[in-house]
Amino acid sequence: MAMKASLKGKYDADKTSGIGSLAFNAGDIKLRATMTDATLVAGPTLTGLSLAVEKPGSFMIEYNVPKKDVRFQFMNTIRIAEKPLNLTYIHSRADNRTIVDGSLVIDSANKLSANHMVGTNNYF
Repeated sequence: MAMKASLKGKYDADKTSGIGSLAFNAGDIKLRATMTDATLVAGPTLTGLSLAVEKPGSFMIEYNVPKKDVRFQFMNTIRIAEKPLNLTYIHSRADNRTIVDGSLVIDSANKLSANHMVGTNNYF
């Protein structure tokens, strides 16, 4: 099993913030750790740290360390009349929110999308 690692960073001078991400590819699975500048500025803390396991195009499980929150995301594509229907299911435990999203790509210029969110009091 070959593992690859990548390190990405982003710094926005206008917002005086930074984000760093370290990812390992282990076969089909990607392991990722992301931290914000809040993790390091006032000494090492777990503020702004998240850990994720992902199989691109299939699923992602992300754990937000300081919030002790788990977010699940499942993705799949099926074909309807030779057109791809992309489906996504997202559940965030701490927010008690579930999102179901679907989009049917008719052609390069036309796409039909729908989504539904359950578990929030924020209405249009």
